[in-house]
Amino acid sequence: LAAELPSEHFSDLNCSNCHSPSGSDRREVEQLCRDLTACLDKDSKASLDLPAFASSADDSSALRHCLQAATNFLEVATAGVDVQRADVEVAADFLSAILAADVPVRLLSLLEELDFEAQKDASRLFSALLRPVAGAGLPSSVVKYVQDRMMLTRMLLQGCAQPEVVLHCGVMFRALIQSPELTSSLLESDAALELMRLGTHANFDVAGDAFVSLRDLLVKNKKVSAAYLCSHFEAFFDAFHSSLLLSEGSTSRSYMTQRQGLRILGEILLDPAFGQVMQRYAANVCF
Repeated sequence: LAAELPSEHFSDLNCSNCHSPSGSDRREVEQLCRDLTACLDKDSKASLDLPAFASSADDSSALRHCLQAATNFLEVATAGVDVQRADVEVAADFLSAILAADVPVRLLSLLEELDFEAQKDASRLFSALLRPVAGAGLPSSVVKYVQDRMMLTRMLLQGCAQPEVVLHCGVMFRALIQSPELTSSLLESDAALELMRLGTHANFDVAGDAFVSLRDLLVKNKKVSAAYLCSHFEAFFDAFHSSLLLSEGSTSRSYMTQRQGLRILGEILLDPAFGQVMQRYAANVCF
């Protein structure tokens, strides 16, 4: 399907007529993908002398319509309830086209320029792309897309440090954690260490969201995270204690930071899935 979506002239980027494709109507799906990529394409916008997102309410509305239509289509097609095989195949083609157009990365790069409601729609579509297909799990194409673009993870973590977009970036980051393969990639890329750092952020929203993401990263896919903690035991817990429980010079962290850190630590050590980790932690005199 991606090859069938030429970047031709779009006479009207105001996609107020965008709607979720009806079932397996491939033409509607193709049109929706063209509309969405056109709305995200700054070069196309510039060639048509259209204003930037931040200064055009009509433009933001156009993007929102496309984001909502794409999200609704994906959510229905992957629900696994009364979905025809043809619908699933068209949805797979649509997903491939969205990834080929690099829509997730382009959404993140534009996130700060969008108004709050458009940011919510972008976050919802991103999460829909990461939604496992009923009975089949997350498509391998999505896993490969994220693993081949670790800049996407960096962009999300950078967004998690910005109070203006942290709520949306946090939701999108946690969407990645639904996949065991992506959880492993996030852990190996030191995402947990970055979230520990953000847990001490002066902004309450940033710090609070970082703890939510850190907890999910460590306990959503317990088999994956237990293996990671065993192989990175000293590095992880040294960072955990220095970042969340004590600072340099043995000066205590704030009460809320310590409380959140101890809550996550207790949840890990008391879970049977982390039995080996608990035994090593209890035997280590440094902790």
